[in-house]
Amino acid sequence: MAKRYSPPAESLDVLASIKCLLHHPKVKEVKNGLDGQTFMCELPGGQLYFESQLQVDSDGSIFAKQDKTGAGPTSIRHADGTALDANTINYFVLPKGGFDKKHNIKDGDFGVVIRGSKVAYACYGDRGQNGKLGEGSIALLRELGHETVSRGKFINDGIDDGVITIVFPGSGNGFGQLTFRSRQAGPPLFEKLKEEGLAYEKEILKKYRSRDLPLKGSVDRDDLIAKLSDWMQEVLDELPHAPGTDGDGEDLVNTADGIETLLYAPATLALPDSKGYNTRTVYADFKMGNTPDTKYYVKKVVFHLNPQDQAAAERERIKANY
Repeated sequence: MAKRYSPPAESLDVLASIKCLLHHPKVKEVKNGLDGQTFMCELPGGQLYFESQLQVDSDGSIFAKQDKTGAGPTSIRHADGTALDANTINYFVLPKGGFDKKHNIKDGDFGVVIRGSKVAYACYGDRGQNGKLGEGSIALLRELGHETVSRGKFINDGIDDGVITIVFPGSGNGFGQLTFRSRQAGPPLFEKLKEEGLAYEKEILKKYRSRDLPLKGSVDRDDLIAKLSDWMQEVLDELPHAPGTDGDGEDLVNTADGIETLLYAPATLALPDSKGYNTRTVYADFKMGNTPDTKYYVKKVVFHLNPQDQAAAERERIKANY
């Protein structure tokens, strides 16, 4: 089984709940063999997500003459017919040959470009080489912390990998956009996508709210901890975990409430299986936390049984403590 794609670790806080959307059942992974591409997919809402290199495009700027790979003016223009200036306007480049139409992207559509913890908003402003992905304007790379102009001279040196671009099809007006317009239109689109990710996180939590655990004879604490830890590891593999932690399921179990009561769960009426195990349904209530930038994460878990068994187990636990 192929390893699931995971964004660069240094960009996870910026992406927040969007990370979960990458593994939504309606995601369409795009495998097209483009040079410079690490991963590409269409998200459930139609947004195009890709991780790639980000080479520098000088088209439309005063530095285009210094760029041996430059193509002159940008192929996408402003409403007045003038080319976009790569030195002053944030824009990203997509391959020519119908790539944009295939993904319902129109000239000037907005996008968010992420490098590590840096975020820049840009528009679709030029068509590049067929079969190559990952190129942006001088201004875009500059905002991402990668300067390609020094003392009036152009330096054709881009970013080799790890850059995430999310394009919002149909968000523009068919023309190139000034950077201030990208900065106005981009953040609401990005935040809405995070909200979609958060809604999906809540769907995922529902899937993990109960588990039938096979427990042999009387409940053994070490055995129970191991099974609960495996369960919580599945949760943390799909959902954000607390800042400063490494997403270890056992750590979440070690801070959980309700485990002591589970140890006194009443014996099931069902006969043990061939290995001598009884099965009990255990429930998990998840407590969510959030960071100042509204990134939600699994903060704590409380385990319990169905109401009748929970009450019986509580009575037995209290007796045992006497």
